[in-house]
Amino acid sequence: MHPVDASSRRLPASPGKTPAGTVRIGILGCSDIAERKFLPALLRSPRAILSAVASRDLGRAARWCARSGGVPCTYDKLVRGGTADLVYLSLPNHLHEEWVLRALAGGMHVLCEKPLGLTVRSVQRMVNAARERGLLLAENLMFLRHPQHGIVRELIASGAVGPVRGLRTSYGFPLADPDNFRMDPTRGGGAFHDLIRYPLGMAQFLLQGPVVRAHGFRRVRDGLTVAVHAWAVTGETEMLSLSVGFDQQYECFYEVVGEQGVIRLDRAYTPPADLANTVHLTIGSERTTVMAPAADQFQLMLDHVIGQLASEPGREELYRGAAELARAAELVRQGCEEVPAP
Repeated sequence: MHPVDASSRRLPASPGKTPAGTVRIGILGCSDIAERKFLPALLRSPRAILSAVASRDLGRAARWCARSGGVPCTYDKLVRGGTADLVYLSLPNHLHEEWVLRALAGGMHVLCEKPLGLTVRSVQRMVNAARERGLLLAENLMFLRHPQHGIVRELIASGAVGPVRGLRTSYGFPLADPDNFRMDPTRGGGAFHDLIRYPLGMAQFLLQGPVVRAHGFRRVRDGLTVAVHAWAVTGETEMLSLSVGFDQQYECFYEVVGEQGVIRLDRAYTPPADLANTVHLTIGSERTTVMAPAADQFQLMLDHVIGQLASEPGREELYRGAAELARAAELVRQGCEEVPAP
């Protein structure tokens, strides 16, 4: 367990006493990422308040609420509506579509952990349902909200490295716990579904064109994709090289390659909330650095989503981004040859 000091952010017992101007958040699924990352960010946010925690184990939900506020409940109770304005969904991947659709049908906005869906059709069904109901639906690409990536994009826009020719990126770590749903292919597990949104989301953020072609290899063990190594090209002929995996030492970086220089960022997707990071710029033989401030990317993502609740253009941008990301992932999946893992 990971205790959270939530004394200043507890929800009043009566929903009618919710502070004005705050958004009621219901957590659907007591996952590790929800407990370690999302819940602390929510409790620090001045724009949100925890209203409910839904779990298959009501005792576990009650323990979360005892120290963080909110009301414990079942999945069904939460998605029927009235308890929350926005649902943060962090169930195993194969359950995302069912419970996103049920939350939307209950009239609630949804912030869903990645991957939003396991196929293009699944994502499109969810996007269509959100659009028809006028509700927000966002995939939790929290890493894009960290200011370090804005610094990289500003360097690109300034012409610091000249025209961008490509992006190289890797994100991997050892994961061998057989009880973790991410190790179960029948529950949408595997390195492809769990990690591919990181490099593709960053390509979407930094490059000019969408991915249009891809090829590569998926390393598979007992039906589970443990690693993906792929190459892709965008509609603007930018080259993307990506590697993700559960079978390697921790590695997390990207490099933006331009005609005249390279920008490198380590801890690209997992910067600690209390640690400043360094953007490295190399032009010829000259190397300089730019410091990026420490930031809680989960809180920044939550606050960004809350800011889009009343914005129709903002919701449409989130819909389009999710659909485009799903299409890019499908291109990579289709273009990868399966090879056996040792």
